[in-house]
Amino acid sequence: MAQESYPGKKEKLSEPAEKDKGTWLRRNRAALIIAAVLALLLASSGIALGVYTWDYGVITQGVTVAGVPVGNLTWNEADKKLAEKIASILAQPVQFEVEGKVVQLSLEQLGLSLDAKAPLDQAYGIGREGSLAQRVMSKRQAEQQGATFALVKHWDEKKMEESLKLSMSAFNVTAQDASYSITTANTMDIKPEKAGKLVDIAGLEAAVKALDVFNPTGIGVQFNPDAPKLTAAQLEGQKISGLVASYTTTFDPNKVSRTDNIRVAAKALDGAVVKPGDTFSFNGVVGERTEAAGYEDALVIVDGEFVPGLGGGVCQVSSTLYNVLLLADLPIVERNNHSLVITYAPLGQDATVAYPSLDLKFKNNSNSYLLIRSKVTANTITFYLYGQPNPDRQVLISHTTNSVIPAKEQRIVDKSLEPGTTRVKQNGAPGYVVTTYRTVKVKGQVVKQENLGKSVYQATPRIILAGP
Repeated sequence: MAQESYPGKKEKLSEPAEKDKGTWLRRNRAALIIAAVLALLLASSGIALGVYTWDYGVITQGVTVAGVPVGNLTWNEADKKLAEKIASILAQPVQFEVEGKVVQLSLEQLGLSLDAKAPLDQAYGIGREGSLAQRVMSKRQAEQQGATFALVKHWDEKKMEESLKLSMSAFNVTAQDASYSITTANTMDIKPEKAGKLVDIAGLEAAVKALDVFNPTGIGVQFNPDAPKLTAAQLEGQKISGLVASYTTTFDPNKVSRTDNIRVAAKALDGAVVKPGDTFSFNGVVGERTEAAGYEDALVIVDGEFVPGLGGGVCQVSSTLYNVLLLADLPIVERNNHSLVITYAPLGQDATVAYPSLDLKFKNNSNSYLLIRSKVTANTITFYLYGQPNPDRQVLISHTTNSVIPAKEQRIVDKSLEPGTTRVKQNGAPGYVVTTYRTVKVKGQVVKQENLGKSVYQATPRIILAGP
């Protein structure tokens, strides 16, 4: 009879199929057990690694910074601990041994600073940076083998230099240049130079930077020689040995204020010394002409007229000096002629000055020091220039007149005069255009002929006062 079949009815497996299933389970039971165990192991390992690398906010065990253990400390705790270490390092003295004495300066005074931030950041990063495997590896390595970081060292070179210079200044012996004094015979009395020595600051700086800051040792101080800039031998070759040139002009002693001004200016110049190669300034030595300096009102030239002015007569001083410079064959750097003809110096050989605009300057191009001496008598002023004279040299000053400017006559009505009468207020004088020359001879032979330039003098009008 056929077996019935209906929907929902479970078909019973055949006996051979049931047997095959059991066989498969028996055969693969070991593999299934191993897979299950591996799964459990992986899960537990992941949990364990997660726990191992968990961030507890402290530095990994086994880490040191500058020899200070910082493991299991927070960043701030480690920073505080290192701050104490840094303070003790900076307070360490460095001993400088100099000439049997000891000078001590702390590392902090020498400009050392130590920074813990960067090494602390590196220490704190162990076990926190990279993949899980990298974090595990770095942490385990630090725990097993240790990890050491150094403080960041910085030297303040300016502070170091200032501290060393200040502490070593007492041991410096500054060189003294050779010196001189002017004798009553207008020669030079020379005193020899003295050599000196200065602490080798650069060498000390290098030695300080090379120190082991954890255990600084003593440093021996070395000196560098300090040589004088001017020696007695140099002065001997440049010393004043005699009179080079002199020149005299005369004045009217009855003009008292003008005479007094001449004396004041001449005194200011007396004893002036000009070194080889230097440029001399008349205004620079004499200074501003003021009442406080002793100057009085006397006639000066202003806008082509003689009018009262403070310091009148000083131009005779500068003109007299100018002629000495010409005779000494010195190069003139600045010189200005008067606008009108003056009587105390030849045409083309005057030199007007006005502080600070008009000056008389010359350069000492000789091989010796120059000494200016002045002498004022009742009616004369003389300048003497001392240096190293050349008896074979002769200097001649001459000029040529290029043109003559005739004087004009001016008539001015003066109601104080009687009608038809006249009075001469100012005698006229012609003007000139001249060129000045300097000729230098050595043993009678011309070695130089120099054009000193043109001088232009305006004509002075003849002024006549006439009654109405």
